[in-house]
Amino acid sequence: FSFMFLLYGNMRNRTSMELSTKKSKVTYLYWIMIALWILIGMRDVRYGRDTLGYVINFKEATSFNFHDSAEPGFSILVSTVRAITSNYHVYLMVASLSTVVAMYKIMKRYFSDSYEIIAAICIYTLLGILAFNMAALRQTIAVSCGIFAFMYAIEGKWKHFLACVAIAYTFHNSSFILLALYPLQ
Repeated sequence: FSFMFLLYGNMRNRTSMELSTKKSKVTYLYWIMIALWILIGMRDVRYGRDTLGYVINFKEATSFNFHDSAEPGFSILVSTVRAITSNYHVYLMVASLSTVVAMYKIMKRYFSDSYEIIAAICIYTLLGILAFNMAALRQTIAVSCGIFAFMYAIEGKWKHFLACVAIAYTFHNSSFILLALYPLQ
């Protein structure tokens, strides 16, 4: 909640004229997403039902092992980050990057002013989606790929759409449902 109050206080200090320009909207959105990314990545292992399990899995990862997982994309992610560092905060930040980038792209493209952005962040936080993003890493990465797939489906870029669905499937097997978006034209 303190994150939301910080954003609200920042919004109240700005004039509506200042926030109406496209450049200020993008800059404001950029800094909100950076703050959100840091918040998600620097959380304690006690926050989020599955976070501790993901961190233990990360700390025990020793090599690229694709045979033990039905989701090889996630195994590659864990093994790659583990080969670089043993800091689980770096791992959580890398894992949450796709979520923050997907949210940034959606908000930048479809929201017309900063007030819509702050409303979306409040809804995102209050409805528990933020908590879900902190707890379910594999699912969240797959959903982020699904957001990109949706954007490509709307644009009619079917090769990109199928690539995003395939990547999402490597993180969570339920992502095949994204193929239902294929008829969008």
